[in-house]
Amino acid sequence: MIELIVFNENHELHYIGSCKVIMNRIKQLLIVTSENPLKEISASFKWRFHREKNILFVFGEDSCEDFALIFHKQIRCRNVYNLIVKNAVRDIVELEELEKRFLNPFLNKAEGSESSKLEEIMGKWIKRYEKDNRMERSGTFMKLASTLNRDKLEVVER
Repeated sequence: MIELIVFNENHELHYIGSCKVIMNRIKQLLIVTSENPLKEISASFKWRFHREKNILFVFGEDSCEDFALIFHKQIRCRNVYNLIVKNAVRDIVELEELEKRFLNPFLNKAEGSESSKLEEIMGKWIKRYEKDNRMERSGTFMKLASTLNRDKLEVVER
């Protein structure tokens, strides 16, 4: 199963739910369709893509086009990512941009709401970093971990 998170024009997060992903290598498009609500998103392979564990972050030409795909298995996320970068020029996404366009909105949503599906997804994602300290360089990631009260993840103030 793959789940879809999108942003609106105000760059607020919205959980869409399960979706299907189609890779069109000829047109160099990643096509995402969901049924509830009926939505189709096309992302050019020329856009920037960043994979962290089981989440594929898609950076659109404008930030309101950004979206994230949450895969239940990391291997499936890696396979989709590898197919995209194999067929396109790879543009590196820096941690600062990941924070600005994805992690900060996740943090704002988590701080401003009770329990939600987005919070559940991010909590599971954060737990995958228990033995991997790469994201500790991100102050936003550490705040998000703290906000979600993940007791097994050590939060270090920097």
